[in-house]
Amino acid sequence: MDVRVNHPFKVAMKEKFTTWYTGQVNDDENDVVDLSLPLIKSLHAYWVDQAHKKVSAQHATIIHGFFQTGIKHVMDNPEPDERNIDLYMSSSDGDI
Repeated sequence: MDVRVNHPFKVAMKEKFTTWYTGQVNDDENDVVDLSLPLIKSLHAYWVDQAHKKVSAQHATIIHGFFQTGIKHVMDNPEPDERNIDLYMSSSDGDI
């Protein structure tokens, strides 16, 4: 899930911050960018919302991530048994 969902989310967040910061540097006469916590917290909440909407719109990517990691199979078969115990063991080895 890290590659299929988290990475695009992080990229979108970085793009939001970079765009905002570049605008602040270009617009600020004193070349001092306000990075105060109250300002950044409100901007961050907005950026999280926007990044979530962008990533959520990529349904095929998210679904493929669930299949790739085996989460979809686990959701369809919630109880491990002899046939799928290897899937449960291997899914706990990496990032999901």
